[in-house]
Amino acid sequence: MTPRDRGVRSRRKHPRYPLYAVAELRFKYAPERGPVETIVAIANISTSGLGLYSHTPLENGSHVTLDITLSGRKDMKERLEGRIVWVSKEENLHLIGVAFEKELNEREHPLLYRLVSS
Repeated sequence: MTPRDRGVRSRRKHPRYPLYAVAELRFKYAPERGPVETIVAIANISTSGLGLYSHTPLENGSHVTLDITLSGRKDMKERLEGRIVWVSKEENLHLIGVAFEKELNEREHPLLYRLVSS
């Protein structure tokens, strides 16, 4: 664990849990264009946000919508809204942190909530 990892971990309110899932991510790239969609890989999740990997560059502060598919099954999909709070690039991959607009709860996101509350 690097000193940066320890610093980020100490600032988080909620523990992160590994989540190996894919998501369709939508965001506005420019005001004159409609929403842009890209497929991203989810790395981890907490009740207040998640970390993901993307080949598409995304800007810090952007509002995003995520349709997360669990276990590759279309019937196990949940939608989340959030804001990009940090972006880092390693070679051709963008590491991105997303803070949810609203914390996960059992009523609105039962599948994801179960993962972070067990």
